[in-house]
Amino acid sequence: MNSISIKNVSKIYGDTVALDNISFNFEYGKIYALLGKNGAGKSTLLNIISNIASPDYGEIIIDIAK
Repeated sequence: MNSISIKNVSKIYGDTVALDNISFNFEYGKIYALLGKNGAGKSTLLNIISNIASPDYGEIIIDIAK
C-alpha cells in the first residue's frame, strides 16, 4: 500500500527550530491538509518530503508499491 511515514523528524535553522521531533503517517486514498500559522513549519515539512531539504534528525519513508 502507498503511504508516507514521517518518523521523529526535526529541522533546525541556526537558533530556529522549524520542526521538533514530529511523527505521523499519510495513508493512501485519504486527503490531508497542513494548517498552521506563519512559521509553523508547513513549507519545511513539504520541502523535506519532496527531497528539496534534508531533515537534521529522523527519517521520511515513502512506500510506493506497484
